[in-house]
Amino acid sequence: MASIAEIRRIYPSPIPWSDSDDDEMNGCYCVGGALVMFAELPLDEERFDLAFPAQQHIVMALQKINPDLPDDVALDLAGAIAYANDTGLIEKAWSLAEQGLAYSAEA
Repeated sequence: MASIAEIRRIYPSPIPWSDSDDDEMNGCYCVGGALVMFAELPLDEERFDLAFPAQQHIVMALQKINPDLPDDVALDLAGAIAYANDTGLIEKAWSLAEQGLAYSAEA
């Protein structure tokens, strides 16, 4: 299973959606986008939708990276990740993503 450190190394500079330029993506992405792109989901979406994905795509990415993550936990974390990122709390969003990747049913 991948670690947040590995994902952060590949995607080191997420930004809030409000700081992105819809016309000039120039490699912009959010924490959820980093998860979705890392997970290489087979989505037929525009680049912007992968970089700033909908909640259900973050859920899919979290569960692909950590198949032990239950639907309800993934949904809650995905919403919290998106909210934290969108309000500029990038480190909080990474911390929430790390919770999802570290989740274990035995814990």
